[in-house]
Amino acid sequence: MPYIVHIKRLATSTVRTRVENSEWRVDSRLWTHGSRACDCARALLFAQDEEAAICACGISDYAIRVASADGTELYCEDAFEPIDEELLACDGEGEAEMIAGSPMGEGLGAFARQTLDRLAVQISQYRRAGRTAS
Repeated sequence: MPYIVHIKRLATSTVRTRVENSEWRVDSRLWTHGSRACDCARALLFAQDEEAAICACGISDYAIRVASADGTELYCEDAFEPIDEELLACDGEGEAEMIAGSPMGEGLGAFARQTLDRLAVQISQYRRAGRTAS
């Protein structure tokens, strides 16, 4: 069953949509841990017409939300959603802190896991290419 990928450029909040003809359960790892998890690939998929798709490898410039053809959400990266200011409290000295037990706090844990997973993929790809860190 086809699925829809909404790709958001985080710097501009611009969202573009792609329809994929395979099944999400087959492609999900490609988008979350594989080649389409990297900003350089997402920049290519985001670009339209004659737009330049120059983007360094990384995981901080684009985020995705995936939905089935009937609109049911299948996957959403935390960075796709704007930060809900109500979930932040000010400690009186200008420092924002998380409200304990908030859904955003749980989302940050998921975001951290996802970021570390994607970083691990990039490191393993870097090592397979025969490069070493300096």
